Amino acid sequence: MLPRHRCRWEFFNKFLNPGTYELTLLFAETSFTEGNVFGGGETNRQFHILINGRTELSGLDILADAHDTNTATARVFKDVYPAKDGKLHIHFQPSLTGKAFVNAILIRPGVPGKIRPIRIVCRPTIHRDSLNNLWEPDHYYRGGTQITRPTGASSLRDPELFRGERYGKFTYSIPVPPGKYQARMFFTEYWWGPDRPGLGGIGSRVFDVFCNFRPLLSSFDIIKRSPKDRYLIETFRNLEPNLASQLVFDFEPRANYALLNAIEIADESDTLPPH
Repeated sequence: MLPRHRCRWEFFNKFLNPGTYELTLLFAETSFTEGNVFGGGETNRQFHILINGRTELSGLDILADAHDTNTATARVFKDVYPAKDGKLHIHFQPSLTGKAFVNAILIRPGVPGKIRPIRIVCRPTIHRDSLNNLWEPDHYYRGGTQITRPTGASSLRDPELFRGERYGKFTYSIPVPPGKYQARMFFTEYWWGPDRPGLGGIGSRVFDVFCNFRPLLSSFDIIKRSPKDRYLIETFRNLEPNLASQLVFDFEPRANYALLNAIEIADESDTLPPH
């Protein structure tokens, strides 16, 4: 959740210790589009972002980035360093259309040439797994419904990763810098099956998954693929963000609803821990 009151800074300057950092800027357009105070829509607000004097984003349109009003979006920058004076300088430069703004700024220690892994669990609260990795609560989504099930995948080391679930027809738009990435998705079928609340079985839930229109899973049926345990962990490699620096994952139902329990994004060269 973003702060209710946005920060309108022209400059942001912060002293940092020498080293590599990862910078995340968070935004939500709450002024423009139909139903908001100024009406209008895309192109009503565009601005530029400079980091240490270098233009990193030009003509940024938050509404176009988020695909909807009152919706959180973010931009992520890797390999960020303090300038010669020891400060990180971020300049939010207005254009001819609207004032610049930012809702929140996150600066964290980084890894040269890589992003920190992004871990999201489909639950309203954070989760720390058995390896002490922190999973963020459910965000960056549009559509679908979130629910927390009574049980997860009990035979795994981290069954709690499978208790939260987003189901329906939904999309995750996850911000990353330009580069190549891997995505690991966690699925378990709690509802369908002869011994489950929804009864049924193979064919009760079938769906497709795409990343930036690239097919990742087609006619995906958890029970058919894993009839005994009814959970699957799927990894996809060499994913590249779109022009808005997002990995956009679309979950499209074929029979009943699509679902997801958790998602993990990492640099293509990283070795992710087993679960």
